[in-house]
Amino acid sequence: MGISTSGYVLDGIKQLYMSSPAALPGSLTWETATTYDVGVDLGFFDNRLTATGDYYVRKTTDMIVAGPTVPDVFGAPSPKGNYAAMLTKGWEVTL
Repeated sequence: MGISTSGYVLDGIKQLYMSSPAALPGSLTWETATTYDVGVDLGFFDNRLTATGDYYVRKTTDMIVAGPTVPDVFGAPSPKGNYAAMLTKGWEVTL
């Protein structure tokens, strides 16, 4: 919690205000990423012609984002937490 000076002036004095800090859940952790990759390398004509192929899947969990909304009486913005996940898939071919 900190005391700051607002941009409002009353009787020639800038007014002070206090703001409450955002809440942090006790179970906050680092995000976790799991990657799977399958690849193949081929060579033809005494390796004058080569081909490479890769397919990957990456799953990221426990990403930090804003949590569920809380009532205004709480007095602070929604706490951040490990609420998001993302799945990335892709492939690459080189000839």
